Amino acid sequence: NNNNNNNTTMPPPPPTTTLVRVKWTEQDEFASALVRRLELGDKDVESLPPASGIDDGDYLTLVRAIEGFDVSDEAIAADADLHAAVDRAEVWSYETRLEAVARALAKLRIGHVHGRVELKIRRKAAFKGGFKAYKQLQLKGWRMSWFVKFHQEQGLDAGGLSREFWRLAMNQAFSDTFGLFKRSEGGSTTTYDVADAPLILDDDQANELVRESSSDTTNAAASSGTSRPGSGATAFGRSPRGGEKNQEEGNSAAAWTPTTTSKLLRLEEYRFIGRGLGKMLFDAHGGCLDASPNVKLLKLLVGEPFVFDDLQLIDESLWLSLNKLKTMTDDDIRSLALTFSVSQIDPRTKVPKTFELCDRGDDRAVHKGNLDEFLEARLRHAVFPPHQRMQLTALLAGFHDVVPPSVMLLLTARELELALCGLPHVDLKDMKKHTVYKGDFAAKKANHPVCAAFWATVATWDDEKKARLLQWATGSAKLPVGGFANLQQRDGVARMFTLTSVDLNLAVFPRAHSYVFFLFLL
Repeated sequence: NNNNNNNTTMPPPPPTTTLVRVKWTEQDEFASALVRRLELGDKDVESLPPASGIDDGDYLTLVRAIEGFDVSDEAIAADADLHAAVDRAEVWSYETRLEAVARALAKLRIGHVHGRVELKIRRKAAFKGGFKAYKQLQLKGWRMSWFVKFHQEQGLDAGGLSREFWRLAMNQAFSDTFGLFKRSEGGSTTTYDVADAPLILDDDQANELVRESSSDTTNAAASSGTSRPGSGATAFGRSPRGGEKNQEEGNSAAAWTPTTTSKLLRLEEYRFIGRGLGKMLFDAHGGCLDASPNVKLLKLLVGEPFVFDDLQLIDESLWLSLNKLKTMTDDDIRSLALTFSVSQIDPRTKVPKTFELCDRGDDRAVHKGNLDEFLEARLRHAVFPPHQRMQLTALLAGFHDVVPPSVMLLLTARELELALCGLPHVDLKDMKKHTVYKGDFAAKKANHPVCAAFWATVATWDDEKKARLLQWATGSAKLPVGGFANLQQRDGVARMFTLTSVDLNLAVFPRAHSYVFFLFLL
């Protein structure tokens, strides 16, 4: 249960059952909202990532919250504590649920005796180096401990260097120049959504891409050729299941081939980014993500319902124009000659392409009587548009390669953002309150002349400079949720921010140990 008003029907499963149904009741305010339905193909822990970026069987669509979705994985069946936490999530505080997430993920960790991942990276090519490792790393490696070493740098990684690696890699992934994400057009703060595809595929083309490219991988299987009516979206890795249909037959992407399109859409990179986000949560690297994902991505990751007003944070101009329709008369709406269709310029062919929001939508006029249905269709199209479907599928599949979907039932979208991005402001009062003093500072603590000078200096700094101090001392420029009280190492062990002394014979400048959050002052 990851939202305050949903109802998770979850009787204790028998030993062979790994299926959990999450749905909202008819009386719930979110009953008519839209929620993602995610299915994942069978995973072999010793398999390499799919060459296409999407496994056969990976499937993402939107359904009404009253229909709900199934969560099927081994984690909740094998972990009675997780099962109990999900059952009680509605009455637990965020801090308690976050602790339950950490405990559940800790049980999935593969110990050092079974292996570890060592990574040598150049700072300026963190994403490129990480992606290269991703293509060679078996799935089980993502639940092992990682030890990062930066090129031509000294340092022992007990969590700090890994946090720095993921910060650098994700900064590069979300940068404007990389082309994988775009800045969202809604909300007062900058958030990021997946970039529009450089071409738009028909449903048949999308499925052919996955079938052909996944047939070369050892863990893929041929498409079953079956369909599920009424699901409202393409089933990537399976046959089309109805939903939006492109009626512009002459606007198919020129020279389209499955073998080239996977690379053109950069689906492998999106799956790597998804795994990276999951790894950051898995290893408790809170605050590493400088870029804030858009609410759309966050809600898709946790399975939280979408309501009409979410459009304001996804596409504010669209939300404003659609909102005006609610106050208009039937005659005024009809005068606009709107239909259940959306026209869009194909980035590859530069030709307008029409997508129908329902069967024969281009011939169906919008009026007061079907306005609510039209608004829901536009919301569905904005959340899961054809030019983003495959990227979103790859991203979510990658995230859940590391973090089981059942674990995400414990968090809301905003809480996941806090867990990944941390707090944007360094509260000096909170920092001083949760600081431990050792060495020559142990007796007088903050009143020691050196410590007093340190705090007086830091008090004059702006947030950016404080964040740089925090990054130097902890490996991250942001704090986990709960502030300094919740600092912890990669293995989940709580560590306090510590000021300790160092002899002048051993150092001439202050130094830091980011893996235990020690700052050594002279």
